[in-house]
Amino acid sequence: MQNISLMRPTEVVLELGARLQQHRLRQNLTQAELAQRVGISVPTVSNLENGKNTSLETFIAVVFALGLHQELQELFSKRTMTIAELEQLYAEPKRQRASSKNVTAKPVPEGSSDIPNRKSSQPRSRLWDKTLFNSDGVGDK
Repeated sequence: MQNISLMRPTEVVLELGARLQQHRLRQNLTQAELAQRVGISVPTVSNLENGKNTSLETFIAVVFALGLHQELQELFSKRTMTIAELEQLYAEPKRQRASSKNVTAKPVPEGSSDIPNRKSSQPRSRLWDKTLFNSDGVGDK
């Protein structure tokens, strides 16, 4: 038996089809009998068994018709969680941020401008004036 995590999806489909065919033959059913039970055509059963394109609904209907519903039960069973897992699940998520990139700024010579279209006569310290806003939040220029 192959490990499913090592298989490609197309290989999984082929393997599932082959296994359904084995179960059908163990129950001594023809493709026509299975198709009649499920309400599908014989070519659809053949396609499913050969790993060709069929719907998930058809696959599940065939699984139920062959009495293999217990094989799917594990997909729907909830796993018992430890207290630590439950605490982690319901804990507030930690805020994540991207790490800052340390970019060293080049010093700007006095009187030159690093902002396009800015008058060079304006001092660099006016770029952000801490006294721009008073305590009321209203600007006073």
